Amino acid sequence: MLVLHLGDHDGRLWLWAESDRPAPSSDDGGGPAYPFAAERKALTQALAAAGIALKPTAKAATSLTLWLPTRGAHPIPSTPLIGAAPGGRSKVQPRPWRLTAWPLALDAALDLLALAGDRHTLAPGVIAGVELAWWAAAAQLAGSLVVRGQYLPGLVVEEVARAVWEP
Repeated sequence: MLVLHLGDHDGRLWLWAESDRPAPSSDDGGGPAYPFAAERKALTQALAAAGIALKPTAKAATSLTLWLPTRGAHPIPSTPLIGAAPGGRSKVQPRPWRLTAWPLALDAALDLLALAGDRHTLAPGVIAGVELAWWAAAAQLAGSLVVRGQYLPGLVVEEVARAVWEP
């Protein structure tokens, strides 16, 4: 089982995945590794099964730190399909976890968002995480506004030029 996630960091969209068969943990000194992070091979296979023509490369792989819900010293997976939430009475708090993510070019991101659409299951054993579903809904909304002529791209020139959406 893989859950695909999409996040924004430094103005780019980044893809990462959780797995019910996590990769072996290693500590490169950058903080604790997220134990449910999927390996590149598993992510590549999941994307192919979902019909997404995107192949994450080892060269593009980047170690990112995400603040994820944690109970005690154990992270809480995004869904029980990945793993059980840790028990105990300690308070759930965000904590930094290191994982590998891949930056997406605009065309690859749009292909992924179009395929995800409003589907939760992208292929057998491959589901869209809630933030991937949110990005897909936002892309659908933006596209529908442009198609209906509700908003058009424009340019405002003040001290500097900036892109805007105009009615």
